Parts: sequence; C-alpha cells; structure tokens
Amino acid sequence: MPAEDQRLIDEPLVGQLTSEPSLNSRAPVVRLRHRLVHPGIARLISKKDCERYKIFPVSALGPLELAMVNPDDKEAIKHVSAITGYSVCPVAATEEDIQAAINYYLTD
Repeated sequence: MPAEDQRLIDEPLVGQLTSEPSLNSRAPVVRLRHRLVHPGIARLISKKDCERYKIFPVSALGPLELAMVNPDDKEAIKHVSAITGYSVCPVAATEEDIQAAINYYLTD
C-alpha cells in the first residue's frame, strides 16, 4: 500500500473531478460565475422549473443557451422549448453554479 504522500490522485482532486458536469456528455461546459446574464433571459424560466431540472438560461442569441447539470436531460430540454418557444442549446454547468445563478437572478 502506498504511503500517505505517494497516492496517485489526492482526495480533493477526486472530489473535484466527480462533481464536474457532463463527464459523460459532449456538451460544452460553461462557468456561470464568470458570465453576466440579461435579467430578461434569466426570467424566461421559473425558479421552480430551474430548481426542478437543475437548469438556468444563459443567453438567447439564436437558440436558447441552457446551462444544465445534465445536458442530456431530454425531458428538461423539451419542457424549456415548449414554455419559451426557443430551440435549446444545452451546455453543462455545475449544480453549485446553477444554484448560485438561481439565487442571484430569480428572487421570490
């Protein structure tokens, strides 16, 4: 068994890797903490739906760019398309970034 200082991957790194979005998806990753979102875009989807599906709208310069914890969630994509009228372009984001955006932009 390797000594404590000879581990191949340290525990914080493993935690970071497993909390990253889209490890099995081909969707691009977006860092919401580094993006400004127009308030009108942020309000396209209700807080309830954003929390339910773990999603947040980012931009609508063409299709609606939708940050998602699970960018392969076809039910969420179909629902958002139906309620907004936009075609949806999913991008991956961490759950923490999405929740922070919801808390900042979508107050009750």
